[in-house]
Amino acid sequence: MEESKHILVGMGEIGKPIFKILSEVYDTHSFDQLERGFSDPGNSFDVIHICFGHKENEVEDFKQWVRDYQKEFLKEGGLTIIHSSVAVGISRALNAVHSPIRGMHPDLESGIRTFTKFFGGERSSEAAEY
Repeated sequence: MEESKHILVGMGEIGKPIFKILSEVYDTHSFDQLERGFSDPGNSFDVIHICFGHKENEVEDFKQWVRDYQKEFLKEGGLTIIHSSVAVGISRALNAVHSPIRGMHPDLESGIRTFTKFFGGERSSEAAEY
């Protein structure tokens, strides 16, 4: 697992601390969702971390964005983890694990390191190992 490659999409208040924590152990890359300048040789990541949310009227857009990122970056059989609040059923529709964030956002890194991080979905035990 330590040799796995991770990519985070969304470098806001959730993505930055998760990136910092993961990059201490794993080969970790990132880009902001609004930036499309990241260049990847294609489907080379074991895990993609979705660190951006959506507005209530953007659910279908959110699902399409995630599918596009999965197609562009994720190895076959790779794992997708959504680290934002999404409606029930969205993670399942995207074959993803849901892991909501818990903690005070001004010091989110400390909150992530302190509080239990919950994972839900078929591959939640695999996600929890990371």
